[in-house]
Amino acid sequence: MSPGRAEIPVQELADQVGATAVVVCGRERERHECRPSAAVDCRSIRKPLLGVLFGRHVADDRIDLDTTLADRGIDDAVPPSLTAAERSARVRDLLTCRSGIYHPSNHQGAGARAALPPRGAHQPGTHFYDNWDFNALGTILERCTGMSVFDEFADIIAGPAGIQSLDRRSCRY
Repeated sequence: MSPGRAEIPVQELADQVGATAVVVCGRERERHECRPSAAVDCRSIRKPLLGVLFGRHVADDRIDLDTTLADRGIDDAVPPSLTAAERSARVRDLLTCRSGIYHPSNHQGAGARAALPPRGAHQPGTHFYDNWDFNALGTILERCTGMSVFDEFADIIAGPAGIQSLDRRSCRY
């Protein structure tokens, strides 16, 4: 602790910032833990987790970052269909939230829908915006690996991380 600074108990700090779980480790052992006793509904975590899941398949050449949505046969399930320019977005563009596809996505509120740029406003790879991209990435991952995103997460991330409360049956798109 620095001189003149008051130490805040970990649990109090976790409560102040609204943390769901905290584990403090030092010198290869756990010093403090507070974990939820019930499952936690999480949403935006899919972005970095999909990146992790893609990374290993890119490294072993199962997924080519330069293939396009057209190459992969990806279209939007909800009309209208993607335009030729939108289908030219590469997997790399989707992973960096730069696909140029501005379709509403699941669970997007009215404010977020209203803020969407008009279709065709930006070419793939030129402008940052996210949401629809990660819906498509889940489909691409499943088609390339033959595994569901949830099974892949459970086997590659949750299991090795020691997450014991994951219930695959409660996972949904």
